[in-house]
Amino acid sequence: MPGQLLAMFIVLTAVGPAMWMFLAGGDPDLASRKDVAAQLAQHEGIRLPLPVRLPAGYEPPDDYSVSVNEDGIAYGRGTRFHPSGEGAPKNAAVVVLCTQGVEAPDRPCDPHPSMRSLERVVDSTVVVIWAEYPPTASLDQWSSLELTTDLNKVRWLH
Repeated sequence: MPGQLLAMFIVLTAVGPAMWMFLAGGDPDLASRKDVAAQLAQHEGIRLPLPVRLPAGYEPPDDYSVSVNEDGIAYGRGTRFHPSGEGAPKNAAVVVLCTQGVEAPDRPCDPHPSMRSLERVVDSTVVVIWAEYPPTASLDQWSSLELTTDLNKVRWLH
């Protein structure tokens, strides 16, 4: 009996939030311009530049993260792009795109030294892009992507 209760608790813990989101109007569509704008508007502060077009073989992000200070102001934002099946280059990496304020207290965009990374500047914001897994994968597709903070220019959003 205790094992059954534990199993029921685990199932409810895993399924409960998804069911609540469904009943409350569904999960946000993270390829929807409206839902992404709502995610990124949750905290004022630093903005997150996104690719105008996704590199070949990549899908839209499945989450957006934010680091906030004690006043609720964002000092770091990030998202993760996953390769998607057949269209992805061989050994394509899961890629993190992160931006942080100059005075970010815990440097949320500092990848581990073993991870291949590059920095870009967009609208006077430093963007750090790194290969999360595999950490030594090429970032060639990401080095020259057009990035923007204007969601109306992001072509993969609908």
